[in-house]
Amino acid sequence: MSATMNHINSSLNHDWVRGQAECFIPTLFTTLAKRVLRDVEEAGDWSPLLGRGFQFILSPPIDAIRGRFTVVRKSPPNSMILDSAVEFIRNDESIRVDCHQGGCFRITAHWNPETGNCDLRIDGKLLADEKPYAIWQISQKALSSLIFPRPDDPVMRAQF
Repeated sequence: MSATMNHINSSLNHDWVRGQAECFIPTLFTTLAKRVLRDVEEAGDWSPLLGRGFQFILSPPIDAIRGRFTVVRKSPPNSMILDSAVEFIRNDESIRVDCHQGGCFRITAHWNPETGNCDLRIDGKLLADEKPYAIWQISQKALSSLIFPRPDDPVMRAQF
């Protein structure tokens, strides 16, 4: 097949209407919520295997209409790691991620008509290589220290 035919077929298969619709904050919030739910369920499966015993709870259950949910980490009673949470809050123009142990960021979406893609940014910035964030990268940034706290994180209980 010629390069021209490949380009024509690629153009016919690109669904820019769907792509742009998925770039709106309410739709993006639902997509991110589904990814977060999947990541939290998997973290719960791994926690006992890693000897952590954390329990992860969505509070309240994801409600795309309300535009707000929280992921809570419950630690075992004698754990040196404190309970913590990450909250996801949607407004008309962005999604705010509030990490209760410190750190907060804002996700924005920009439709790129030249590439036909939705460019996701954190605090208005692209990745270091000038590429947009992927949904999994946003979930990882929001949940990483909640799921995998390190000994130097400020969520550790004081030892006596």
